[in-house]
Amino acid sequence: MNKITIAVSLFLVLLGITACSLEELFEKEEKLPEITLETRKAFGFLLDGKVWRPKGYDGFSNYDVDIDPGFSDGVLSILVYRYPKSGGKGDGYQHFRIGSDSLRSTGLYPIEKGSRQNFVFYDRDTNCEYRAKDSTCQYSGYLNITTYDYDLGKVQGEFELTITKPGCETVKITDGRFAWQYQ
Repeated sequence: MNKITIAVSLFLVLLGITACSLEELFEKEEKLPEITLETRKAFGFLLDGKVWRPKGYDGFSNYDVDIDPGFSDGVLSILVYRYPKSGGKGDGYQHFRIGSDSLRSTGLYPIEKGSRQNFVFYDRDTNCEYRAKDSTCQYSGYLNITTYDYDLGKVQGEFELTITKPGCETVKITDGRFAWQYQ
């Protein structure tokens, strides 16, 4: 073999490796987590049709759940955050909290004015904060608890939420899902 044939062969091999790597990059598009009975920790939803999952690290866990059936008629609180633009501390910070102070079993819990279910969604880029306790927010949705076993520290469910607030864009959270197990 001459040097030109070797160079062309190496080039084609590298081109093939690069093509595979590019293909793998495109396949790693962010997706919502699948939740099964065996899932221990997972969280995600679609925010205005785009995947939203916990991301980044600011010194505290980007996904945390608190369940206590003995406090305030049963507490569930889910807190998540993400840094979608930089992958770390910086631009694009958002956080989301959803929960209830009256939850001890599976079931469908409406998120509406006067209900005991609550939420907070904050987007630092738009400086918009949406809260269940904010009288200027209009919202509707649900929290559906599909698995609740306090002895195992396991809770799973689904949620959806649409929120409007004067001066801010309407937020549509769909296909929300979570799983958490302490043990």
